[in-house]
Amino acid sequence: LSRALNGAEASDPVQVAFFRLLLATGMRRGEAQHLRWADVDAEAGVLRIKKHKTSRQSGEKLVNITPPVAAVIASMAKHRVVGNPFVFPSTALRFVNAGIRFSPERLEELRRGPQGSTGLQKAWCRLLKAAGLRHRRIHDIRHTAGSIAAANGVDVHAIAAMLGHASSTTTQRYIAGGKQAM
Repeated sequence: LSRALNGAEASDPVQVAFFRLLLATGMRRGEAQHLRWADVDAEAGVLRIKKHKTSRQSGEKLVNITPPVAAVIASMAKHRVVGNPFVFPSTALRFVNAGIRFSPERLEELRRGPQGSTGLQKAWCRLLKAAGLRHRRIHDIRHTAGSIAAANGVDVHAIAAMLGHASSTTTQRYIAGGKQAM
């Protein structure tokens, strides 16, 4: 997968950075898609995830800015779109450059929106094919991130916090099921 990510860097830099962030953090797809520049707190060394699956029970989710995460953030700064608050902005504007016409409202929506699920899914399928891997869900990246952390000796409670699990029982299922990590 690493070679496939490296090979796709030039043609799909936003999507590659997106998947690298998921691998480094175990974030959910929606958390990363809706990550805003205002959520990047470099001074505190964290990403502040306000809307996440367990937010009603636990409030804001903090994701540490480790060196791999810092590298993703730095790479995305080069692709920052003026007027778009998202770290992973929509790449649908390339269709405008290809001559496809949109209504002014839809064009503005694309200009200000996050990376779309359809584009991410297509990019993910291309990466899997390039890596010679069978179909896996984008969500499976979370399992892989948890399994990698466990293989590196990280405590199950720390992995649960990293993944935003309310219970370490869920985390143990991820780790046990992750023996076939990507």
